[in-house]
Formats: sequence, C-alpha cells, structure tokens
Amino acid sequence: MTSVRITRTALTRGALAALSGLLAGFAALTVAELVSAAVRPEASPVTAVGGAAVDRTPAGVKDWAIRTFGESDKLVLQLGIVATLALFAVAVGLLALRHRRTGSAAVLAFGAVGATAALSRPDSTGFTDALPSLTGAVAGAVLLYVLVGRLTAPRAHPEGEEGWDRRGFLVAAAAAAA
Repeated sequence: MTSVRITRTALTRGALAALSGLLAGFAALTVAELVSAAVRPEASPVTAVGGAAVDRTPAGVKDWAIRTFGESDKLVLQLGIVATLALFAVAVGLLALRHRRTGSAAVLAFGAVGATAALSRPDSTGFTDALPSLTGAVAGAVLLYVLVGRLTAPRAHPEGEEGWDRRGFLVAAAAAAA
C-alpha cells in the first residue's frame, strides 16, 4: 500500500511540476507582452522570435508557407512559437522539481533568447527592445521557483506523516493563473 501511495504522490507532483512550468512560461509571456505594449509592440518576444525565424528561413520554405497557409502564415508561425514555449515550459517544470535553481535558470535563458531576437531585428531601437523578454523571464523564473518550492517543501500532517504543501501550492498556482 505504501508503494502505491508513493507512486501516486510522485505522479501527482510530476503533473503539478509540469503545470508549474506552464504557468510560469505563460506568466512570463504575459508579462513580456504587457511590457512590450508599453515599450514597443514590435519588441514582443513572440513577434521578435517570429521575425528572426523568418529572416533565417530559406526562401523556398517561406514560399511554401505562404502558399500553404496564405494570409494565416504569421498566425501559424506564432502558434508554433507558443506551442514550442509550452513544451519547453513543461520540460522546465519537470526539471525544476529535482533542480529548482536550474529550472529557473532555464526560464531566464529562454528570456535571453527572446531578448537576443528582439535586439537582432533590423528595426530594433536598442536595449529597450530587450526589456519585455527580460522582465517576462524574471517574472517566470521567480514564479517557477515559488511554485516548485511548494511541491518540495516538507509539511507535517496531523497523522504524523510528512508530505508536501498541497494547499500552499494550490493557492499559489491559482493566484498565478489569475
């Protein structure tokens, strides 16, 4: 019976760690989008990464995308970027369950990619174009660190067993989602 409880708890914590990664990734993206609205909409991480990807794509592939997706080609590109971010966020959440600081550092590294993409754009106005990606990454890294901390913090139960802080995690995750 104990091994079933341990396995179920490990699966639950893994799923919640993946959810933590998603919440942190999309919180980072939300903060970055809000900052880009104040700085310059073209500095948005999704827009900057999409533009950088288009710049580095061979002409034949661009022509194929335009033929295949028509006027929706940019939307498909942006959805692909967001889907990639979601997969990365899940992986980082799972990594953070075992290595909390490394998980947060990975979020910061992803933000650096967005900042580099924004600065590499031909219409870049300077360092302010990096601010959306960097501030979003910091927000996401801190949130991931806090959420995963709730999954790994020991908490004594009334029966004398130790476990993790479920209630604290749910409150923090709900606040982050809101």
